[in-house]
Amino acid sequence: NLKDQPDFEYLRNFEERYKINLWATALTDRSLHTFNPFYKFSRNEILQITEKTCKLFEQILDEIQPDFLAIRITDFHRNHMLYEICKAKGVTVLMLTESRLGFRATINSEFTKIDPSWERESVPTYVKNLESLYSFLDKSNRFTQTKNQISSGLTLSTDKKFLAGLSWFKESRSSGYKEMYIHFGTSFWKTATHYLFTDLKRKHRGNFIDKNSVRKIPMGEKFVFFPLQVEPERTSSTDVPFYTN
Repeated sequence: NLKDQPDFEYLRNFEERYKINLWATALTDRSLHTFNPFYKFSRNEILQITEKTCKLFEQILDEIQPDFLAIRITDFHRNHMLYEICKAKGVTVLMLTESRLGFRATINSEFTKIDPSWERESVPTYVKNLESLYSFLDKSNRFTQTKNQISSGLTLSTDKKFLAGLSWFKESRSSGYKEMYIHFGTSFWKTATHYLFTDLKRKHRGNFIDKNSVRKIPMGEKFVFFPLQVEPERTSSTDVPFYTN
């Protein structure tokens, strides 16, 4: 129920105790922010969701008193809040993070920093000379890894897409599904129409880029390289919440 007034005193006290900026954390959630095409949350609704999230995690952590938190890289308001509370409580965070190299991952406490507890002497050295460096980078190509991944079901057959859609349709009609804030404002037809048009726009834009892109850079000429940024994306939300545009 998000019709009640948020407990401002609790939220204020929470920020003071944990030194967490709740609004900055809320801005990282794509469901609460710009990228939700189905529902626009009010200020009070966001604060109530934040309040319920904080109270739940506080209760769980106070009961369990964990020494470690093992978690994948945080990319939503809810799991990033758990991460921040654990850090403030002194719980050691073990976060699985993709590396800049393909087919590699790291376990660290902060996404943007090398964990100072790493013992670098114990890490095997694969690079002996320039040739071995080129060979290592070729085997650890991030582009190759990304190309081989099946993302969002785009490579599935029509039959499998239909079955997945049918399964989702049944689930979306349940009361529990509709009570989750990430599903507010959704319906079968709204969602199906949105993703149909999104897929058509993706193909249209892809064709435009393929048709008009320069594939060979002339040697000796000056040029400006402007990379296309994927949105929503963790690196432009959680890491820099005020630079999401």
